[in-house]
Amino acid sequence: MTEILVIDDSQEFLFIINSLLEFHNVKVDSASNPILAIEKIQEKKYSLIILDYIMDEMDGLEVAQKVRENVDYLGVPIIFLTTKNLNSSELMLVNKMKLNYIQKPVMPSDLVKRVLDSIGRGQK
Repeated sequence: MTEILVIDDSQEFLFIINSLLEFHNVKVDSASNPILAIEKIQEKKYSLIILDYIMDEMDGLEVAQKVRENVDYLGVPIIFLTTKNLNSSELMLVNKMKLNYIQKPVMPSDLVKRVLDSIGRGQK
């Protein structure tokens, strides 16, 4: 089974996303802080990462840069979620790292579709 990693410092958001995706038979691992997420990424290969932008220890762009430094994760899709309106330099980084950017709030059905499409289980 495909396993994805969800990184967000909101326990409520993690619970909702985990429940939603597991309902669609997607195995979900989660990390409530970026440091733990980076450790998990070094130990295991995930098929997709869902990443929040605003977190305490480091922001989502910093986490994405750390992920992309790992050669095993160069082609792994990252869905980058945020409530923040990104400025032009942040958008350039999002594009450079090939992040799939989604503005929060997002409809659950839209997020599920993006996840399933990203892991190759979307509708043909």
